[in-house]
Amino acid sequence: MNTITETELVRLAQFVKRIRIEETAEEKYRTYITIQKEDHEQLVITQRKSPREWASLDRLVKHIRTTYGVLPTITLSLYDQ
Repeated sequence: MNTITETELVRLAQFVKRIRIEETAEEKYRTYITIQKEDHEQLVITQRKSPREWASLDRLVKHIRTTYGVLPTITLSLYDQ
């Protein structure tokens, strides 16, 4: 799996083509990004190289809006037990 840090993502925000938010079994949310001119997704990770997870979907959406500005297509995948 390809990864991207939040720092890199902020720098490349204008090139984000698609965001996919995925709910985990632990009821947290991970973000996968597709950059323009690339066909593969990248998992957003922290500086410590662990997946960036959000406990609240509301806070994640607020973070996306305030950090990245204009929103691309966003897809939500809910965990199915």
